[in-house]
Amino acid sequence: MGAAFAPAMLDFSWDYGKKDTSTVHFLDFHEYINSINDNVGLSLEYNQSEIMFLDLSKYHNGNIHTSIYRKSSDCDTILRADSFHPSSLITNIPLGQFQRLRGICDCDDEFDQQAINIYQRLKQRGYNT
Repeated sequence: MGAAFAPAMLDFSWDYGKKDTSTVHFLDFHEYINSINDNVGLSLEYNQSEIMFLDLSKYHNGNIHTSIYRKSSDCDTILRADSFHPSSLITNIPLGQFQRLRGICDCDDEFDQQAINIYQRLKQRGYNT
């Protein structure tokens, strides 16, 4: 559900502070998504210049950009490198994390900053990055 709805939701409305009909539709859309299943609730945070939904942040600083978003309650749950999972899975986790980052971050400065963060998280979990 996340992959299907997140881009549409982030593009649904981008009104930098205007409370007009498209903002109302945007909030209605979020309410509709949360009404589909009582056991799943998706949070939405936004302000005049940024929308944070699922693991994406879309922000405006002269241009519109996207980045990784982590909630303050996020705990680093990258699989430990010394776990007993197949070695091919362990080997590909760093690659997958950086590919995902490259696909989300559209600004090189933001990518570099987030890549350092992921590198440090991988090192903490025992990866030889």
